[in-house]
Amino acid sequence: LYETYRFLRALYPAAMSLAVVPVGLTAHRAGLCALGPVTQQMARDTIKEVEKWQKECLNSIGTRFVFAADEYYIRAGYDLPPFEAYEDFAQIENGVGLMSTLLSEADEAFGECRGKGTHISIATGEDAYLFIEPLARRAQHECGANVHVYAVKNQTFGGGVTVSGLLGGKDILRAVQGKVLGDALLIPGNALRDDDIFLDDVKLTELSETLGIPVVPIHDGYELVSRMCKEG
Repeated sequence: LYETYRFLRALYPAAMSLAVVPVGLTAHRAGLCALGPVTQQMARDTIKEVEKWQKECLNSIGTRFVFAADEYYIRAGYDLPPFEAYEDFAQIENGVGLMSTLLSEADEAFGECRGKGTHISIATGEDAYLFIEPLARRAQHECGANVHVYAVKNQTFGGGVTVSGLLGGKDILRAVQGKVLGDALLIPGNALRDDDIFLDDVKLTELSETLGIPVVPIHDGYELVSRMCKEG
């Protein structure tokens, strides 16, 4: 990892930034080389190195350059870095600063919300659940919302995959069917392809029809708070 970082930093500004992201290990690895999951200690060691390199880069080239994915902080049991530490969020599509952005957007939306709470439910990945559940409780406190949040275990790719963007439609159905859902179910928008179909080929409309309520993709913190604390 250090050799990769050193090589790419030398290419700056042609190489503008570097994301350090844990490998996604699915349950479908028959015949492949053995790779271990990211442990808490490995995550902590990686963060320590990345943050050391960030200081070096700030002093030498004026940018942190290298950033660790949110998953590392979650695995390590650490708080996320402050919002400004992600600079221009150049690596957000790789899961770097994604949760900080969501939390910042939600906080701003709560400050502007004057709506009346709805009865609604949210299905999300196991990692994101740690952040979505407190937002639901805040919506309950600030606008009287009744929100049920369900962590979805990924059986499409295997239990080692805990990010929201790789959830299948059947995963969500298994997690929420028979549960209290309220008037609608909110799901992470990044779990859908552009054609509103999940990675396991379940259509968004099919999931909605099976559950008997609208299933609404959410793409940012503003939309999440707006749905929980509906204006009106």
